[in-house]
Amino acid sequence: MKANDVRLLTTAEYFRDLARMISTAKKGDRVAVATMSFRPEQPLVHAITNELEAAARRGANVYVTMDAYEFLKAGQGKPGPLWPHTELPKNLREPFRGRVAAFERISAAGGHCVITNMPKRPFSPIHGGRSHIKTAVIGDAVYIGGCNLNDASRLDIMARWHDRKAADWAFDTVREIVEHKSTQEAFGGKDRSMTVDSKTKLLVDAGVPKQSTILQNAYQLIDEAEDHVFLTCQYFPGGTTARHLKAAFNRGVQVTICYSHPSVHGTEAPAHYLYALKERTRMPKNFFVNRLVRDRPLLHAKVLCTEKGAMLGSHNYVVQGVNFGTAEIALRCNMPDFSKKLRAAIQQQISA
Repeated sequence: MKANDVRLLTTAEYFRDLARMISTAKKGDRVAVATMSFRPEQPLVHAITNELEAAARRGANVYVTMDAYEFLKAGQGKPGPLWPHTELPKNLREPFRGRVAAFERISAAGGHCVITNMPKRPFSPIHGGRSHIKTAVIGDAVYIGGCNLNDASRLDIMARWHDRKAADWAFDTVREIVEHKSTQEAFGGKDRSMTVDSKTKLLVDAGVPKQSTILQNAYQLIDEAEDHVFLTCQYFPGGTTARHLKAAFNRGVQVTICYSHPSVHGTEAPAHYLYALKERTRMPKNFFVNRLVRDRPLLHAKVLCTEKGAMLGSHNYVVQGVNFGTAEIALRCNMPDFSKKLRAAIQQQISA
């Protein structure tokens, strides 16, 4: 993979590009889409839904997965309709009913759509055992990044490039998840990696609590940095990650951390304020100067760049999701040119 071969897309650009690419899929072509959140009530996502249905009707091999998390949580701190159950209630209210209906339409057209990781018992932890994977494959085109199929206004980024070997691997990964209806069963508790070329790897976390090949790769990238580390996260990346960043800072590395203002997290905002306040007591002051201002959209991108390489994917590079047992995906690319390109792309969004 070469840096110039990778196209970096904002959330809205990803939605439009994905719909366009799916529209080109012919009979026998492969189409796979994995997301944690799927909200066809959003216009750009609705367009993707229509193209998935049309592709399935044309005879393309369509596989789509969203996570049960979308029905376990209703927003504003409220549980969703699935939380007291182990299967979806028959009389769903909107917008949950529309999300199921969209999957039913794609399936009726010949596609394979699955809500993964259904809870094994009522009132199960909402965040436990989720699939946070965001990827898509159309033919030999591969998308990896942090974009859910929901809010197009989020500050996020997806990488798209064409590589048959990477596409085979990513498509098989999504197909296994769909066939097993569970990331835990699909991966069998084993994290995965695939070497694309001498400088590029694809990584998957199986969703085993306290186990993450992606996080270990992120720590390695931070620990090997000699000039700079640039990290984006939707909240301040504290804990063990902050300690690795502080160690880099102490050896003279320039550390830049961009994260969302706590106010964008709704009912969870007070917890984010307190968490960041606690971290301020033990971390360098300049770790906090790049917090986004209050009126900016949620920074959802998971970007890690150094002078040696970069990582991009669904992982926030913190232990919280790992402790919950979250399945994740990431691209690691040990190319300075790609790292510069990725950093510039997300900084452009942040500063717009």
